[in-house]
Amino acid sequence: MNDSTELVIDDTDALWLRIRADLLHTRIGYPHDAAALLRTHRERLMPKLLAEFEIIVADPLAEVSGDNYILHFHLIAFLAEFRETRAYPMLVAATRLGEEDAESIFGDFLTEVMARALASVCDGNIELLEALANDATCGCWCRNAGVMAITTRALEGDLSAQDAAHAIERIGLAEARRQRALPPEQQDNTFLSCVVGDLGDLRAVPALPNIRDWFQDQLVDPTFQGTYEKVERDILRDDFAVEQARALQYDKGYVRDATKELANWAMFEAPREDTYDDVNFPFWQADGLPYERTLPKTGRNDPCPCSSGKKFKKCCGD
Repeated sequence: MNDSTELVIDDTDALWLRIRADLLHTRIGYPHDAAALLRTHRERLMPKLLAEFEIIVADPLAEVSGDNYILHFHLIAFLAEFRETRAYPMLVAATRLGEEDAESIFGDFLTEVMARALASVCDGNIELLEALANDATCGCWCRNAGVMAITTRALEGDLSAQDAAHAIERIGLAEARRQRALPPEQQDNTFLSCVVGDLGDLRAVPALPNIRDWFQDQLVDPTFQGTYEKVERDILRDDFAVEQARALQYDKGYVRDATKELANWAMFEAPREDTYDDVNFPFWQADGLPYERTLPKTGRNDPCPCSSGKKFKKCCGD
């Protein structure tokens, strides 16, 4: 390494700007060199990461601009890998968004990574996660990230399964009360269906009476979780330790490697004519320019265009 390079590496501001430039936008090929530098100089650069993330959280709609901006994905993934608890309240705040804003800013990152990232930076106090899950002004998948983060803490052994189940059951009871107070045409059973799924993962036997009530009041989507009898069988099938081992085997625990979380995403691949963002629309036209959508995008909770009768997220969008 020559003297000029040494000079750049010794200057924290210049080092961060160099790394930031490689993390800021989508590109062909994951930025492995920038990731390696970030890990090597982790302690020196942590104030930079936190300050950058704080700016984004303060006004995400302004900062996360343009389809090719992905710095926030890298920041969250690395803060999670580093188990940086100082990022915890900021990440919770960043997740408290309405449905459309959350989709615009996070897309699939919200359902693929966010819950495990929240769990990774959590300082042990799950009240912020409960508050996120109970915030009905937030989008369903933002709230669900709070629920799943609580479950992830239990899967990792940093929260007892019993305490996690009690917290999530409380969240479910509050949601059930809210839904029952709405006219039938305004009710949405998606979030409570997610809650039931996590109670199942936690083998929450004491929650079964409430789960049965939710099914009877049609507050749980049977195409999402199956019948109550199926949920009951799943909860009684084996103990939590079995589910815990299974989940960790399939990387459903903390974020341990930011590169592994992101490197295989399509945003790092060269555009191809046969690449699709859903069952209807390719990302790219034959001339290599981004495809301009002329019809509405299929939402995760919309009927699947393949006419299966299932929701898109449980069919071709799975």
